[in-house]
Amino acid sequence: MTIGCSTTLYVYVTDRTLDRYKSSLPYTKLTWERVLDATSTATVTVDGESGRDFEACCAQLLDVHPWSHGIAIERNGERIWSGPITGMKFTDAGIDISCEDISGWLHERRVHEDNKWTAEDLSLIFAEIVEDAMGVDNTPGLTTQVLPTKIRGDRKIKKLQFKMADGELSELASNGVDWTVLDHVLYVGGSRKWFVPALTLSDSQIVSPSDVTEHSDVITDMVVIGSDSDEGGATVYGRARQGEQSIVDTYGVHEVTVSEDRVRDGQSAAASAQDRLDVFESPPVTFSGGELAQGAPMSVNDLLPGTKVNVSLLNACRRIDGRYFLSKVSGNHDSSTDAISVELQPRGGILEDARP
Repeated sequence: MTIGCSTTLYVYVTDRTLDRYKSSLPYTKLTWERVLDATSTATVTVDGESGRDFEACCAQLLDVHPWSHGIAIERNGERIWSGPITGMKFTDAGIDISCEDISGWLHERRVHEDNKWTAEDLSLIFAEIVEDAMGVDNTPGLTTQVLPTKIRGDRKIKKLQFKMADGELSELASNGVDWTVLDHVLYVGGSRKWFVPALTLSDSQIVSPSDVTEHSDVITDMVVIGSDSDEGGATVYGRARQGEQSIVDTYGVHEVTVSEDRVRDGQSAAASAQDRLDVFESPPVTFSGGELAQGAPMSVNDLLPGTKVNVSLLNACRRIDGRYFLSKVSGNHDSSTDAISVELQPRGGILEDARP
């Protein structure tokens, strides 16, 4: 199995189930992505200069509306993306349709029941919040696939707090849970374990110049403060310190404190602190914008954010070697472009929000 080229690439308008097809769209530009710990997007453009195709497209979209309909993308006979339409823009230049993956519904839902978890795995808490949020109407058919984080914690949500689901899920994602979406499935797991065998990526599998960034962030002493702090000091907190003196001698002492008000137990706080320390024990190096060669030995649906990737890449003055994580996949397609690109980072989805 290889990435190959897009011998067929169709965009279908669906009803709210994302499975029943209404029509196909004669697009002139298509972009889509998969991301880690966030809702991904897709954009479909129909050029106003498309003549009869443009007119036919307008007719197809007369009764199509955000949230009432969605899109599904099929590449070489395989569904690679789907989600609700969230915006439509009509101009003389054409039509732009904005979409989010199925997790976009979690931004529209509250937590509806009283929930209390004690020493529960964080990924199970995450999945139960998703189930609660979607329980009032799961017409889109969101399902979860869960692996434990092996991080246990306490959480409590009251229905009369009218908490939005996405806020509670975001807190868990910043404290040891990673998640991503492929079609109808929301994958939930820990930053050290994922759902498919590790992929490999070498220079021969990248066909375009990519950006390699070495960040300035280093942490040698990390404290995460949870709830119940007052002027007398933190009563719920976790701390992780660098045990390798050689690292401290090389980079110096770097102390960071982060407040996580939803963390209510020291075990969760300590696990969150350790995750952050692990990422920033040395200046992290990230890789972005790497367009995959057609012969890269993987299928598009193998490219699931959170997947471990064994990397051996040389870019200018920096070589990337070792175990990385896939953090983003992007597709960009028009009459002259058929590109699928990846981004990599050292650990799970924590890099963007590990520092205050």
